[in-house]
Amino acid sequence: MLGRASLWQLCVGADVVAVARIVSAGASVAAGADRRPAVAAELLEVWKGPLAAGPVVFAQHGHGVVPYADGAEQLLFLVGIERVPELAALARGGAVAWASLEEHEVAFPLDPGSREATLRAARDYVAIAAQPDGEVRRAALRAATARGIASGDARVAPSALRDLVAPGGEPLLSREELPVVLPALDDPRTPIGVRVGLLSELERRRLVDAPARWAALLREARGSDRTAVARAAGAHPSPEVTGELLRILAFEDGAAAEAAAVSLGVPGERTALGALAATLGRDDARLRNAAIRGIGGIGTRDAHALLEREAASHADPVTRRRAAAEAARMRRAGW
Repeated sequence: MLGRASLWQLCVGADVVAVARIVSAGASVAAGADRRPAVAAELLEVWKGPLAAGPVVFAQHGHGVVPYADGAEQLLFLVGIERVPELAALARGGAVAWASLEEHEVAFPLDPGSREATLRAARDYVAIAAQPDGEVRRAALRAATARGIASGDARVAPSALRDLVAPGGEPLLSREELPVVLPALDDPRTPIGVRVGLLSELERRRLVDAPARWAALLREARGSDRTAVARAAGAHPSPEVTGELLRILAFEDGAAAEAAAVSLGVPGERTALGALAATLGRDDARLRNAAIRGIGGIGTRDAHALLEREAASHADPVTRRRAAAEAARMRRAGW
């Protein structure tokens, strides 16, 4: 999640925040040899900035431009073209006055499923950014962040979570916000990335009984969600988590079992060593490789001895090579 602009950051950083309808997404503008993608839009509502409702043309920039669709409604975040160094030629040439802040992974189309949550959050953020009283602004931002996470919306909730976990940012969550965000943590409709990220942050702040909640997530999640939780749980070891990971490893196949095998590789934790050793006898080659990674992650003398034995005697030559490579890595790491 880190490294992408949040909805709050876009609202603060933009000179213009507006609701718009895309008129033509396939245009371009040029100044000399510098040609850039451009978009023509109709501003329907302007919440921040000097523009009025009506037509506007803006340039796009960044690692990947947003693939706008003609006729679609969109939240737009525009800055004066002179603020974008890589568009300096366009600024000097007067070809276009505005550029968009959005990149392809950070955009807020107003489709029916997320329109209400997106508009509410953006209105809140624009109002908060204009609030002159610092204490009032911080309190309002904490409340808006909690509401965004609690929305469960596939765009708004991850965006609010980015604000929560951003290093050096505002302390946006306390016990006061727990009644708002905990229902989202327990709701299977909340995107699994938000549930995992929120639980990690609540654990870091010591605001919840984290081991019990990690174990509950592992039990309740299904399909690819269970795989995602199993991958994340390795960074949050506890007896409860180990027990659930061992159950996944014993009774499931495929990606979830592979993720469990790797996550059981907690340094110095011998509890899972027998189960991982037994996994090396299963037919699934990918699962055997994951078990080897888990054994190497445990990093004890008996884990190394197990890998050496498998490197010498396992029936499958690829598994032997994998075990030998992991044993060699452990030696280089100075186990």
